[in-house]
Amino acid sequence: MPKSLLFAVLLLTTFTVNFAQNVTQNQCIDKRICSDCIAQKDCAWCLEPDFGDKPRCFPNWSTSDSCPEEYMYSPVNQQTIIVANSTNDVNGFSVPQIYPQRINLKLRPNEEHRLNVRYTQNDTLSTLITMQDTASSAVGVKYYSSCLRYSHPIESSTCDGLTAGDVVNFQAAVIVTECPSDPKDWFQTFQIYPVGINESLTVDLEMRCGCPL
Repeated sequence: MPKSLLFAVLLLTTFTVNFAQNVTQNQCIDKRICSDCIAQKDCAWCLEPDFGDKPRCFPNWSTSDSCPEEYMYSPVNQQTIIVANSTNDVNGFSVPQIYPQRINLKLRPNEEHRLNVRYTQNDTLSTLITMQDTASSAVGVKYYSSCLRYSHPIESSTCDGLTAGDVVNFQAAVIVTECPSDPKDWFQTFQIYPVGINESLTVDLEMRCGCPL
């Protein structure tokens, strides 16, 4: 690659990164309430009691000269598997068909988390499987899978052409799209399940919408 072209590429990359960082910084500084700050992707809040009138919200990838590190609050997504019974062959059938069976999620608003869901096909009559969920309107769920034939996962909640014994790996992309006004609703439980199959993955969700007092 000619040096002039390489220099142009590096200059453009630097400009793009700086522009993105400046946009994030401006979006953070505008937030005056902790809950609004952490609802903005890539922002952190300063919990320092004696902070004066300085902006408390700033990008979590930067360092705040005036906010001690122990007072910086930027919740992260966490996943804990609660029940994960392995699939076994029982009289010629795979039991259970869904793995895992229960998980706990702690999610920051507007920050996607992908969890893995494995489905094992039993039925020789139906070749189609569709994943659905019972998530509330405050939670978005999208599904991705390679469906046994693609080289990489694509956005799809459906896989067809399955035969008995086939294993399909889905990714469920879960995101808290809004914080309910009632803090009691920050704790929700919903199911991810294959249509027509009496099994599901239960998701216990804690929305990290609040801030420490």
